[in-house]
Amino acid sequence: MTTLAIIGAIAMIVVSILIIVVVSLQEGKGDGITALAGVSAFLTDSNDRSANAKLSKLTKILAIIFVVITLLVYILQ
Repeated sequence: MTTLAIIGAIAMIVVSILIIVVVSLQEGKGDGITALAGVSAFLTDSNDRSANAKLSKLTKILAIIFVVITLLVYILQ
């Protein structure tokens, strides 16, 4: 493996972990893991909606970053 491939692989692992964390924090149909972490107790309804919107946007951004890194590693090998 080249140095660029190793850096890309590490970046993909980090982004993957971030995606898992962000998706876990999002509120789904149930309370989800946010109830376990106590996040929902601190957020009001209006802040809760904006927090979920921010988490959703962050998930999309991280997914795009993951795809771009994957394509770059594949192209540059």
